[in-house]
Amino acid sequence: MIYYLTMEPDNPLTTLERVPTLGGPSRKLASDAGYGFSLAPDGKSVGFVRIKPRSGETSAIVRDLEQSREKTLGTVTEPLVFASPPALSPDGSTFVTTVHTAEKGIHGQFVAIDAASLA
Repeated sequence: MIYYLTMEPDNPLTTLERVPTLGGPSRKLASDAGYGFSLAPDGKSVGFVRIKPRSGETSAIVRDLEQSREKTLGTVTEPLVFASPPALSPDGSTFVTTVHTAEKGIHGQFVAIDAASLA
């Protein structure tokens, strides 16, 4: 399978899609999937950061690709933002990204969220 993000010219929000490697129709997996994603090694889930420009929120999301269920691991509000594409640990239990703020200069730090305990 090939996983990728799409964006329509008139809509700044991305869609995560998947297409079989040897061809066939693509399948929409998640809306508002941010600017990068991390696929779990077993291929059963994906992590991404959802951006909500109107509310100023960004959320760390893990989506179960088999059950089509999402889990919000955490949400921050401006001036804080989850600012980098996430990474899922090899066992899918930890979601890592960065939190940035532009208050009094640009500052950032890595954040690791225990995704397994938030079932």
